[in-house]
Amino acid sequence: MKIVIGVENAESVTDVMNMVKRLQLSDLEIHFTHVVKPPYMAGMTLTEGIAVDTVANFLQAQVNAQQTIMNTLADNARQHGYQAQGKVLQGNPATQLSEYADDIGADLIATSGSAKGSLQAFFAGSVTRGLVSSAKQHLLVVKGKVANEGPLTTLFATDHSDYANRCLDVFKTNFLNGVGRLILMTAYQIDPELLALAQQSMPTLAPENLAKLEVKLHAKHREICEGLDRDGMGCESIIVDADPNDAIRKSMEQTQADLLVMGAQGHGFIERITMGSVSYHQVASESYSVLVLRS
Repeated sequence: MKIVIGVENAESVTDVMNMVKRLQLSDLEIHFTHVVKPPYMAGMTLTEGIAVDTVANFLQAQVNAQQTIMNTLADNARQHGYQAQGKVLQGNPATQLSEYADDIGADLIATSGSAKGSLQAFFAGSVTRGLVSSAKQHLLVVKGKVANEGPLTTLFATDHSDYANRCLDVFKTNFLNGVGRLILMTAYQIDPELLALAQQSMPTLAPENLAKLEVKLHAKHREICEGLDRDGMGCESIIVDADPNDAIRKSMEQTQADLLVMGAQGHGFIERITMGSVSYHQVASESYSVLVLRS
C-alpha cells in the first residue's frame, strides 16, 4: 500500500507512524510530505522594507529545512524495513497533499488531527477537513497519543447501505491485519412524536416490531463476523437508537476503541452538510482517530 503521510511536526508523525505500524499494512511504501505555505498564505504582505527576492529566499530556506527533515524521516523508515522517501510541496496543504497523492497513485493519506468545536469545525479551514472533503484516497486522521505496538480495538460504523458494504469489503481486504477486536456498530434514530403519529396509520411500526429491527441488525452483524477469516479476533455487535454522531461517540467511549472506521461518499459542501456530515463531523470534531474509507 502506498501512503502519503502529511507531516506537521516530529511529534505528530510519531503517532501517525505508530498507528500505521499497528495496522500492519501490506507492501508499505511511505511518502513523508510537508507542505510549506507561501508567505502570503501565512498572513505576510510585501511592504517597502521587504523586497521580493527576500521573500523568495525566506521561502526557499523553509523548503530546504523541511526537505532535510523529510529525508531524515525517510531514512529512519528505511532502517525499519519500509520503502520510504521525503517530499516538500508548496501551497495549500489539503490541495497539495490530495494532488500529490493522485500523482503518485497513493491508496491512503495519513495525517494528524485535533478535535475542534462544532462552529469552528464548520467555518474554519484545516488540512484534515479539507482532505475529508476533497481527497479521493482513504484518509487516516490520527488524534492523541498512540502506543507503538499491540492489536487494535476498532469500531466500524455502518448503516448497511451498498456504499457502506463496499467500504467494509475494502476494510476486510486492506486494514484487518492489525485488528484484535472488531466492533460493528449501527445507529438509527426515530423521533418519538413522529413515531406516535405514524403508528396511528402504520401498525407495523408498533414497539414490538421496532424491537425486531434491532434483532435483524444484530443478525446482519453476526453474519459479517462469521464471514471474517481471522482466527482469534473478537467481533462484537452494537445497535444504538440515537443520533449517529452521539451513538458513535458513546460507543467509542464505552468500548475504549483505538480507531473509528467508516465510509464517506461524495465531496464538497453539499455532501458535507447532508450524507457526508457524519464522517465530516467525526474527523473534525471528535477526539479519537478516524479511518475514512472510499469505495
